Amino acid sequence: MKETFRIIHRHKRSTVNRKQFTAHLRLELIVALPLLVLAACVSPSERQRMETLLADYEQRNSQYDTLSIDITRRLADFFSRHGDAHQRMRAYYLLGCAHETAGESGGSEL
Repeated sequence: MKETFRIIHRHKRSTVNRKQFTAHLRLELIVALPLLVLAACVSPSERQRMETLLADYEQRNSQYDTLSIDITRRLADFFSRHGDAHQRMRAYYLLGCAHETAGESGGSEL
């Protein structure tokens, strides 16, 4: 941001530089806005709790424990809105595992 103010200060009368500054400022807003919205939606403690729950359920799945479909569905919903691609993939994988152990895999029996 300091650089953008320097651009304004140095080139107050140049319309070309004003256009460059406006484009630069729009680019900064485009990059920053989704991050601000994402950060405002979930508290850090809620995000940490869900990440811990995801890791716990992965551990339980590796030990062949039965997973709750309701909780894994909440994990998948949470990370579909607030997670990155890797977290989404992990949560949806666990949801599929929970459905499979409940006998709801949806595949045809041969």
